[in-house]
Amino acid sequence: MKVVDVAEQHPPFDVPSGLAQSLIAAGTHKQYVSNKPKTQQQLTWKACRGSEYNGVLEPPFIFYRCSGCSNSGQISGPTCHRTQTVRCCGSQAKVPDDIAEQFAKLRKEYEPNNRKYQKAVQQAAQYEEKKRQAVLEQERRLLAKELRTGTSVTAIED
Repeated sequence: MKVVDVAEQHPPFDVPSGLAQSLIAAGTHKQYVSNKPKTQQQLTWKACRGSEYNGVLEPPFIFYRCSGCSNSGQISGPTCHRTQTVRCCGSQAKVPDDIAEQFAKLRKEYEPNNRKYQKAVQQAAQYEEKKRQAVLEQERRLLAKELRTGTSVTAIED
């Protein structure tokens, strides 16, 4: 228990609770209660661009540091700026709007530069081209059959 002398001439100090109760009962000391309000943690946020290793660009992330306890960390993911909260020093905080905007911008810049993303877009384009070619081939075969038979054909039986 923290106690201070009645006149408050000396700084407060910690003593075992039994001794503190004896000093308080004797009237020489009183229990120390801090008048200073608890400081709330102040989180510092930063949207960071991912690093590049061997031509592969890492995704962006949001870095945070707590001034209350000096803990730090990072959150990442495509929607972390909207969905994740940081819990520290007994409270929780969401990503500030300005940092969320910066992160969204970095994420938008990241996707076209990411090899995996580029490969997925390229594969999707190739798939769409194959589908288009298949439809054109089917239409060509239908037209050829119509010209050969002189009748309207709606489908080709293979």
